[in-house]
Amino acid sequence: MKKLFTILFFFSAFISNAQRTMFTRNNNLVGPVVPAGPSIITNALVFNVDAANTSSYSGTGNVWNDLSGTNNIKFYSSSAYNVNANPTFSSDGGGSLVTTGIFGKSINNSGITGSVARSMEAWVKFNSVAGNAAISIGGQVNSQLYELMAYSNNVIEHYWGNFTQSSTVLATNTWYHIVIVYDGTTNHYIYINGVQVGFSATPTLNTSNTPIYIGPAVTTTWGAFDGKIAALRIYNRALTSSDVTNNFNVLKTRFGL
Repeated sequence: MKKLFTILFFFSAFISNAQRTMFTRNNNLVGPVVPAGPSIITNALVFNVDAANTSSYSGTGNVWNDLSGTNNIKFYSSSAYNVNANPTFSSDGGGSLVTTGIFGKSINNSGITGSVARSMEAWVKFNSVAGNAAISIGGQVNSQLYELMAYSNNVIEHYWGNFTQSSTVLATNTWYHIVIVYDGTTNHYIYINGVQVGFSATPTLNTSNTPIYIGPAVTTTWGAFDGKIAALRIYNRALTSSDVTNNFNVLKTRFGL
């Protein structure tokens, strides 16, 4: 009997150890591995501000911090950029800045120069769709400016002396995800809410190295951006259509889309 008890004891210990080994070495037997959800494309991302992220905007003050760590935006009361002003924080769109009447300018130059490929991305709500620039770089010389704006009820990729126009008619007080893309040759693209809505082949750009502007670059022809801006991004490469779709899908529920 004692011998039988000893055999049963060692058999029980073996089974217990085998089960423990199975459950520690084979995670799939403990529970399913949940894959990470989609995230914003970060490849070649050189500028990234988001009002819903407290690391980017605390809710007060005149500085919008760049989450990519290379540039920050400061806000001013005029296009002279010499008197500080604070945007109004809004919970609309999960967190956005009301920039009506104030101008933004980065502390450093964009680094986007010449004909280098680039993409600009914005989550915006327009109060006006006529001559309303959200983000821009460059100067007032043919092919030097690069600007994302609303003009005559359409999205315009504006590059001073020429432009690409969307086929989509914009509405005021509506959140849009807008991306403009230049591929470094002559091809220009516009996307709204993940869908390509504009294309043109124009002369090669020659953008001058300037700060990033919230609102119109350099020019005083138009005033400050009139509306709300939730997030802005710049890439120093041409985003693909799948990149654009990914970024739209990541945040669309935040804006009720």
